[in-house]
Amino acid sequence: MVFIFGRMSAEASAGAAARRPRGQAAIEYLMSYGWMILVLLAVVAAFFYLGVFTPQQPKSCTFPTGFTCYEYDLAPNGTLTLDLGQALGKPITVYGVGCSTSATPAYTMLASPAIVRSGGHLLVTNVTPITCTGGVTPSFKGKIFINYTLQGSNLVPRTVAGDLSSPI
Repeated sequence: MVFIFGRMSAEASAGAAARRPRGQAAIEYLMSYGWMILVLLAVVAAFFYLGVFTPQQPKSCTFPTGFTCYEYDLAPNGTLTLDLGQALGKPITVYGVGCSTSATPAYTMLASPAIVRSGGHLLVTNVTPITCTGGVTPSFKGKIFINYTLQGSNLVPRTVAGDLSSPI
């Protein structure tokens, strides 16, 4: 071997590289990256187990201006409990409520029409069950309809539609 300035010559280093096992570098490469891939797979599996990749449908109830959905609950059988508020400036008389995924629901008529003053609430409960139709489990996304008349408007029936989405 010929040393030039403290290093091996090119001929000597080529000979040493030829004698070193080539498979060892590949095995070391696969082992170091293999452990990293194994840990990454374990983390992803833990995320799937914890439900990180399964988003929940947000709970929301929105109406056009003048109506408010303060609170609601949608039971697994489709029965809706609704706390409805109104701020149209005049009292309204609510006759029916409908809940469906279609554009034309079947209204559940209230046992007795309810008068709601402007700024007031109407709690529609299980006394008059409102059933949301059109695919309720495991979540519901559809429309909620209120059938009402505005007092002092010649009792012309009106309908307002809001959006309703809820995990069951």
